[in-house]
Amino acid sequence: MTHPRFLTKTELHKRLVQHGHSLCEPETKGELRVDVWPPPEIAVIVALEVDAFAPAYRQRYFVFVRDENRDPAVEHAPEFAYPAALAAVAARTPVTSLRMDAPVRWLLFRLKRFPRLLLWPEGGFRGPDGCGFLRRDKLPRLQRLMQDTLPTPAAVGAVSLDLSIPGDCELLWELVDLVAQWSYDFYFSDPDGREVYLLHHHEQVVISIPADRARQELLRELGGRPNLFEDCSGYILESDEGEGCADSRALVALGATAILVGGVSYGFDRAVLDIERTGMQLADQVTLGRRLQVLGAAGMLPGGYAFDIAQEDQPTIHVVLVQKGGQWYFTAWHWEQWPSRAVVGTSYNAAVNDIQLGEVPAFHIPQPILEGEPIWQESTGTPAVEALLQGRDPGPPSSPSQKSTPGG
Repeated sequence: MTHPRFLTKTELHKRLVQHGHSLCEPETKGELRVDVWPPPEIAVIVALEVDAFAPAYRQRYFVFVRDENRDPAVEHAPEFAYPAALAAVAARTPVTSLRMDAPVRWLLFRLKRFPRLLLWPEGGFRGPDGCGFLRRDKLPRLQRLMQDTLPTPAAVGAVSLDLSIPGDCELLWELVDLVAQWSYDFYFSDPDGREVYLLHHHEQVVISIPADRARQELLRELGGRPNLFEDCSGYILESDEGEGCADSRALVALGATAILVGGVSYGFDRAVLDIERTGMQLADQVTLGRRLQVLGAAGMLPGGYAFDIAQEDQPTIHVVLVQKGGQWYFTAWHWEQWPSRAVVGTSYNAAVNDIQLGEVPAFHIPQPILEGEPIWQESTGTPAVEALLQGRDPGPPSSPSQKSTPGG
């Protein structure tokens, strides 16, 4: 498929791999990887405010400076004005949430160096019409563009936009409004795919620029404008905790040497690990999902919604609890090095799903970590946990709690 407005998934994947981006596993097995998530050593984040990223991702983190009216100063800086055609669209149809304005202005300022920009949704275009990534929401102009001009919309990797064209500006503005309202995220890049910017619904932009020289130029640009961007690199949140100890039974049941919350390690004495090393064989006897269900129901997982499972001589597993349709689910993934199918002799960092969203429901309601409260609560033994430690199937999980569910 050759079309001036579109790039195929194969071509997009090829360009991303050629330029060294780390790619995540697609939601649909067999699909080419087009989701980009930079490793901590190259990630740059520009945001409306600091967020609860793991400490490793806070090393190049910039926040928009606010003026005396508490508005991001970048919104009134002439060089960050929207292109004329987009400004006309924005004046007619303001976005639902003004909190997205500063990230979008900065993003377009970065991309105006290029005659066109590439755009694709997190998870990629998919489904018969290419817009299967949408839930109940609509992007009429994008949907019409794909339906009217393509025989195979699902093969699209990225859409090419020219922001001097009013129709392209209207399409972009619909997308920005969608991100401002709901939990959708979209990727933007230059035509070659050298620089990738994830416009995230948390009012932030996560940047992947593997080329060191170009990345350093970006950092100098941000650091050279202290009136617009505050360098918050290495920030510490009040919720960050010092190193401590996890319940040894939870670690053994997970086959872990430590559990990390917000990048902080919670382990236990190596002697205890050596004594109970036989528990590590549980990975081959009871699925990770079942172990997480049992430990969650027993109150033996850390507070909050995300933690990492560190394993000896194995990849670290990243666990995130996600709410969908009123039910909490476990998701889990880890990084691997994969050979590229598009560029012979090269490889890239790939995020591999261990537990996909919807596969493993949680039978407890995760609670946020409140200031002053410990991450780990003292727990008592339960038959299910003891069964896990003995290498037996713990049986069906307990019923979900009837507590009220916090908003997702």
